[in-house]
Formats: sequence, structure tokens, C-alpha cells
Amino acid sequence: MLRKITRSAMVLLVLCAIAGAARAADLKDPNQIIKKSWEHISSLNSYSYDIWGEGWEKDLSDIQNRTKNVAGEVADKYGNKLASNAKDAPKSSAKPKKMGYHVKYRFMKPYLLQMVVTQSDYVPKIIYGSVMTYRPDKDATIFFFKPKYSLVSIKRGIETESGTLLQSTMDMEFIEIEGLSKDAKPVLKGVKNFDGKDCYDIAFDYTAKKLPKGHAVDYKKWNSIPKEIRFAITKQAMDIDGKEVTSLHYLFDKKTLWLVGTEEYDMDGKLKYTKWFRNITENDLKEGDF
Repeated sequence: MLRKITRSAMVLLVLCAIAGAARAADLKDPNQIIKKSWEHISSLNSYSYDIWGEGWEKDLSDIQNRTKNVAGEVADKYGNKLASNAKDAPKSSAKPKKMGYHVKYRFMKPYLLQMVVTQSDYVPKIIYGSVMTYRPDKDATIFFFKPKYSLVSIKRGIETESGTLLQSTMDMEFIEIEGLSKDAKPVLKGVKNFDGKDCYDIAFDYTAKKLPKGHAVDYKKWNSIPKEIRFAITKQAMDIDGKEVTSLHYLFDKKTLWLVGTEEYDMDGKLKYTKWFRNITENDLKEGDF
């Protein structure tokens, strides 16, 4: 009897393994992969990850304009000596420049956000090590900026946020995917090794005559996003309009279905920009972490 039970259990395990493999192999529809990924991520109460980005930038004028007030604000709060470290903000030039950044990011429902800037070519070095926190459960109109060298945080109006604190959520990634899907069909290019993981490589392809279009965000669907920050989400969604790319790729980990990276290819088909989501954690944050 024991031998029969053991044999039956082994058969059951084999069947389960085969079924699991079949389910993985069945994910051939890119829309289904996107849907399953979002269903899992949106079910989480909290998540965190490191974001790494690297690529070529042609026009830094917008970045320059958005960071030009940092030196003055730091001077007002901490004095001119510390503010002098903010004078190395990025400046626009005629030549493309390779840029990179690394931040640690946290999200918790209803919409608590926190970002720690480890390194970034997009901001003055005074920002390195700083913590930016958004607590709409307390006041949705402000966020807090705490430099590495101070125990005191600066309270700032949310409209002055010049980085990506508000747009580094998974919400933003899937809003962009939703917008792209309105004009182009996602194509499963296959399975690609990305950052050491086997990933579903889903792409939106374009030509010089058919570039990506920006679309208004459906806030009836994305109603968890605080009204006070929707201007930033809408801007990000619209910024893709007319972007000169031949392909936008989204990489989903086959095992977890997490979105773990994105790639942009320029009009010559060359890799222009890559973003990685690393060290992903789920449901391990509490309110006191923000």
C-alpha cells in the first residue's frame, strides 16, 4: 500500500511539473503576458526595487530647466557652502551625451512613494544620497526632500518635483504600455536573456512614418493615483508622442512575470536606452518605512 501511495505521489508531482511547464509554454500571447503581470503587481500592498538606467540623451534643456532652482533652494535652507555642490547640474549641449542613474524606490498603497538617489548624471551631486518621500495620506500637495548631509527635510510643493519620484511606479510603466497598445500591437519577439534572467521580450515597433503617439490617461481606471500628481503622470504619458524610436521593448521575467526592464532602439535600430528593475521585493514594507 505504501509503495502504491508513494508511486501515486510521484506521478502526481510529475504531472504537476508537466502542467507547470505547459502553463509557462502557453504564454505566447503578449497581451496575456502583460495582463497577468499587471494582475500580480497590482494585487500587492507594497513593493520595492532598484532602478538602473543608461542611455544617450540629445537634448538636456528640459533637465537643465527643471534642476536650475536646486542651488538656490539648498542655499536658502542650508547655506551657500553646501549649495555650491549644486552648481554641477546638467547643462544642455549640441552633442549627444551618455547618461546614467541609480535609485532605490518604494511603493505602498494607497500611494506612498519614496526614492533614494544613489547616483545620477541628471542631477547635481548634492542630490546624491538624498531621500524624497511623498505621503498623500497626510498631504497630497507636498513631498519631502531630505539631503544626505542633513537631519532636516525640506517641504516642497509637489508641482516643483523635478525628478522621477512620481513616475517610477509600476503604474506608470503599465500606463505607457496601455497607451502604446492603442496604436500598435505588442509583439512577442521570443525569450531573451536580460540581466541574467529568461524574459519574455515584448516589443512595439515603429517606422519614421509611424512614430509612437501620446494618449490621455484614463483616470477612471487609474483612480488610485492622487489627483494632485496626475499632471506629472499625464505629462509622462504624453512625452512619448513622436518619440524617434524604431522599437520599444518590455522585458518580463518568465518565472515571476515581473517587468524587469525596458529598451529603446533609435531610428537606426541601435540600442539607445536601457532601464533595469532589480532587487525586487514584495509586501515587505510598512507605513513607518516612509
